[in-house]
Amino acid sequence: MFDSMSNAEPRAGLDEQIRYYDERWTKFVYANHFSLERCQFFLDALLETGFEEPRICDFGCGAGWLCSVLSAFGPTTGVELSPEAVQQARARYPMANFIAADATGWQPEAGSFDIVVSQEVIEHIEDKGSYLRVAHRALRPGGYLFLTTPNLEVLEAIDVAERKK
Repeated sequence: MFDSMSNAEPRAGLDEQIRYYDERWTKFVYANHFSLERCQFFLDALLETGFEEPRICDFGCGAGWLCSVLSAFGPTTGVELSPEAVQQARARYPMANFIAADATGWQPEAGSFDIVVSQEVIEHIEDKGSYLRVAHRALRPGGYLFLTTPNLEVLEAIDVAERKK
């Protein structure tokens, strides 16, 4: 069930995706070395903004581990499709705020974040335009969108068992 605070109910056709991510994120224990590399990218980018105590949104936060790291630098909110992942993230990382919502239908207060992070999410989104419009709405003027997506050539070079971690 989605948070009443999220102001976004699940849209038709998302039930299967929600079940998939509920199962995936309930198995999460630790981030891997690829996660560490992406984390370093986000920390470097955060430093380059010059913001002090930025309001950060991790869009598609999964298990919430990156929110935990980012929350050391400013108030951080994770938005995740999986209510199970949100429940676990709240228990593991109480210093961050977590919302269960469909990122293509969520309606954050306009300009409520200095930085929106999208880590390896957009490639899983069918309606990329809606996803980016929501991210744009969430950002204040002069804010930053940090977006990463897998490089297929590199991804295919990684052993299948390693990719599934």
